[in-house]
Amino acid sequence: FILSLNSREVLIEKHWRQVTSRNYVDIFWQELSKCDFPQDIMPVIPVASNYLVNIYREKLFFMCTVTSEVAPLLVIEFLHRVVDVFVEYFQRVDEPTIKENFSTVYQVLEEMCDNGYPTVTESNSLQAMVAPPSITERIANVVVGRSSVADELPGSALSNVPWRRRDLKYAQNE
Repeated sequence: FILSLNSREVLIEKHWRQVTSRNYVDIFWQELSKCDFPQDIMPVIPVASNYLVNIYREKLFFMCTVTSEVAPLLVIEFLHRVVDVFVEYFQRVDEPTIKENFSTVYQVLEEMCDNGYPTVTESNSLQAMVAPPSITERIANVVVGRSSVADELPGSALSNVPWRRRDLKYAQNE
């Protein structure tokens, strides 16, 4: 979930393995109301048999519900990586930016996580798979009716070094 502190609404809701009840969002808001400042909320909140893992950035909460035993730092690091990728894509992460780029945000989340497991988190690989938004590209996509998702995997997705293209050759070896 991507939650807005100002409007207290769910901006993005993405489910991977199973549909998560929105009651967890209500529980999260209740926990937040107990805190003096938004930064004071616990990053991991136990709820029944699940855990709510969250981070706070730019008046937005990025929250995950975890249903199985998993290292909380892995989820927290993944959420931070999601925000960092969004900053590289959109130059800032705030409520209007998320709303304006809803489809790109959703596509990037889809590529970053597969069935609940982090897969591609490197920005270069993601930008090769899902093109960053631009005004001209948006107009062209609407007119032609195509998507900004690449038809095939980029070479870097198959590389041993994720930030480097596969079969990269240098003219000089220094």
